[in-house]
Amino acid sequence: MLVRSHLSLKPLKIIHNATIALQLSIAGYSMSSIAQELPGYKFFNTPSKNIWCAYRYESKTLRCDVKQRAWKDWGCKDYGCFGTAFILPNSGKASPQRVSDTVINTGNTTIGYGTSIRLGAISCKSETTGLTCVNTSGGSFHLNREFYSINK
Repeated sequence: MLVRSHLSLKPLKIIHNATIALQLSIAGYSMSSIAQELPGYKFFNTPSKNIWCAYRYESKTLRCDVKQRAWKDWGCKDYGCFGTAFILPNSGKASPQRVSDTVINTGNTTIGYGTSIRLGAISCKSETTGLTCVNTSGGSFHLNREFYSINK
């Protein structure tokens, strides 16, 4: 039995139709029930906790979201907004992604400044100037609070 004064549900976060997070606030304590390593995904973030990423093994695709950014969303339609999420496949060019969900606050792996992570054909390096991810076919993005660049 749920007692309304002791339990409140916050928005559900979804990645590629897989439910990954449900936040509960119980009796004044905030708990985040996040699938730390949801099967089929690898989650990581930068030390600033401003850039959050999820690599999906099945599609061999990396998605990164920027939490705080100097630019505005580029426009919203029925199924989400452009301007917060970027996709990099194992092969091919990076692109912005229209999304209505987020990968922010998922997982617990922080990639320290000056270190890299490799997922499939994608390598990402975390630096104080932002996160740079590249694939072996030349697709890339660089993300930080002030700007983004794609396939440069």
